Amino acid sequence: MEMTVHELKEHDYKRYLEEYWKWTSYIPDDWWYPVWDTFVDETKILGLHRLNKPTFNLAHTQAAFAGRASLAPIMERLGLHEKCYPLYLAVVEDGSYASLSTTHRGNIDFELQESTLYTNPLGVFADMPLDDWVEMLKEMWVQHDPYEAAKPFIRDLCSDLARQLEEAYEWETSEEQFMDSCDANEVTFEVDDDEI
Repeated sequence: MEMTVHELKEHDYKRYLEEYWKWTSYIPDDWWYPVWDTFVDETKILGLHRLNKPTFNLAHTQAAFAGRASLAPIMERLGLHEKCYPLYLAVVEDGSYASLSTTHRGNIDFELQESTLYTNPLGVFADMPLDDWVEMLKEMWVQHDPYEAAKPFIRDLCSDLARQLEEAYEWETSEEQFMDSCDANEVTFEVDDDEI
């Protein structure tokens, strides 16, 4: 006789679990695409761009990605655009960013790309002597290094991505999803009468 997944779970739980675990082995390889696409869209405003597909290890709730992180939007998010406004102007003018790459252990690595000390005085500081401008920027790099401030900010984003991927995978492989899939596709299971 044939049983729905709900009937199978009630009458033969061992067989139900066998079918469930078999089903989890066929989860599509692209199950994580929607999470990643949303992450890419939501982090554009934070200055992340040119992102490559992530590496992740759900067993350790770990994720990383390669790409670029513009420093100006991150400075804005961290309030550094107010604490060190001249440096913020220089970062915007220079287009300073951090190159992001993934290590062989699946962590994220950073490389600063900037030349703010070669900018000319900007904005309300336009009339400042160049040497004074450069010295002011040097002091601000020491006191409020936006590159170093960006590292934990981006690592937190990696952790957020890892948690989102973990939650998505748990949902994709959940019993609820299995049963919904069976219902939607009208899947039934052949069971011998003597097994009931």
